[in-house]
Amino acid sequence: MNSSRRLRLGLPLLTKELLEQSARKRTYVLRTVYAFLLFAGGLMMFYSVIREGVTNPLSVLGRGREVFEMLVGLQLAGIYLFMPAITCTVITSEKERKTLGLLFLTKLGPWTIVLEKYIGRCFTMLTFLMLSLPLLAFAYSMGGVNAENIIVMSWALLLTTLQVGAFALMCSCLFRSTTGAFVGTYLLGFLFYFGPIYLWSLFDARESGLQAIQEMWNFVFEPVFGSPVFARREQVLLAWVPPAMLFENLIVTTTPTLIFARSLPSILTVVILLILSRVFLVRRAFVPPGNAVLSWFRKLDGLFVRLNENRLTKGRVVFSDATTLPESEPIAWRETRKKSLGTVRYLIRVFLVLEAPVLAVCLLMVILEVGHGIPDELSLMFFLMWMLAVLLVVVKASSLISGERTHETLDVLLTTPLSTEEIVSQKLRGLWRLLFVVAVPLLTIILFETWLRGIITPRWGGRSSSGLYLVSSLLAVFIYLPLAAWLSLYFGMRMKTQSRALFGSLAAIVGWCLGPLLLLIPIFVMFTTGPEDSLMFLMLASPATIIPFTEFTDLHQIIRPPWLAVVLNFLFYGMMVLLIRGKCLRDASRHLGRAEPR
Repeated sequence: MNSSRRLRLGLPLLTKELLEQSARKRTYVLRTVYAFLLFAGGLMMFYSVIREGVTNPLSVLGRGREVFEMLVGLQLAGIYLFMPAITCTVITSEKERKTLGLLFLTKLGPWTIVLEKYIGRCFTMLTFLMLSLPLLAFAYSMGGVNAENIIVMSWALLLTTLQVGAFALMCSCLFRSTTGAFVGTYLLGFLFYFGPIYLWSLFDARESGLQAIQEMWNFVFEPVFGSPVFARREQVLLAWVPPAMLFENLIVTTTPTLIFARSLPSILTVVILLILSRVFLVRRAFVPPGNAVLSWFRKLDGLFVRLNENRLTKGRVVFSDATTLPESEPIAWRETRKKSLGTVRYLIRVFLVLEAPVLAVCLLMVILEVGHGIPDELSLMFFLMWMLAVLLVVVKASSLISGERTHETLDVLLTTPLSTEEIVSQKLRGLWRLLFVVAVPLLTIILFETWLRGIITPRWGGRSSSGLYLVSSLLAVFIYLPLAAWLSLYFGMRMKTQSRALFGSLAAIVGWCLGPLLLLIPIFVMFTTGPEDSLMFLMLASPATIIPFTEFTDLHQIIRPPWLAVVLNFLFYGMMVLLIRGKCLRDASRHLGRAEPR
């Protein structure tokens, strides 16, 4: 009797969420991966402290603050990396299983569904954060950390979890599919957190605007809390980001009321995101299947058609999509004429969206007459374009076959009188077009940086340094993007659903980039490896190593001469491209369930 009453008075949807998560093997796999990354990353960041403690144990006393701040940074990185992936599927999975309508038929209201789903995923992330307690005890035992620091850290991590979880929940309610919610959460989240900051710093418009917001905020809340809420204008620029706002309090002692006052913008964003989640949950609950990208492109086409009807252009069309039937290669025709990311005019739209900000930043660097090295803004743009290019290639490649399974068109496709290898090759035709489009912005930055290194900054090593940078960067583009494409295609053929193929591809790529570096940390600690040590050559086991080392002119730290590192690295990964390509084509019939005619 008591147990049934507890069930009636409890939170049924939250209970269901927690029971389902506890029964999934994926939950424990994610927890294990998180713990491995946390402790391996902690070992890598605490490397200098541990190394000094081996020779002189008393030298580490009082350095707990340094270790503590590194630990906070690791936990924040874990939240931003794992929380969107955990939460973005919470509503889209109900939509894909067609069970969201059944939830609306129960006594649970929209607010109840949103809040209980939200609390369930935040609770999961909080259990991940508790894995850092041993590292926290290690930092506390070294001294330099007090109870106030721990309270501020806990509040910062909690508020960050709530904000990221609310944003991912909003994207889960907004998008129809899990794949769209996954990609949208990371892309829109990046714009939400870094877009305004980057634009503000790029155009250097801080003085008047930030000062006005700072004075207004302090004028309203200073009488309440007894002291200015924001002491510097830079704090206003990151007011809605909990880590940037609260991390400073680990060093500067503040009162709890002042901490709460600085938390108000972040709390307000959480409330707004939850309200938007409630609105999108109802309005986007039964969205019919469709291609949102194609719909947006068609609206954009209508605008361009209206703008093209003028006295100067007179409606002339450069690329005409004539409705012709394929004479040969029907699957390639379908991929390049009927898919939104395969048609020439639509790819031009994507190209303009990617290339325009790159050209704007490069021209701005020329106008500002940069002559003291490569600007940090340009390097940041380069790394961001790499992540975006890989993400777009992975999404497209992983959905080539898994998307056909999801739409139940794969069986029809396999009835064509073509070999499986020909089917796969023609399916890739649109992907190669997209790969070329995403490679052009990267090539633009590479050529611009080569010009800066070879002409404006000859003291960096002259033309030899610029030549090394050019060759290494071009090889990275021409080898790594096809490598990501073939690896994602392999997962797309093996996985039954589109979302699993996407998650598996991204997990494999991230694991390949970070796994070797984390596994090498104990070796570097035991053998006290430093720059230009022979063991540094092992870092090339990660494909991501060569890109930052090339960007910051540090290839000589891996192996001398630096040209040898470039040659050996890309010979190895070029062979990996050929091996994975051969495996995809060789095993395509088995993974697609098709018997090849003899």
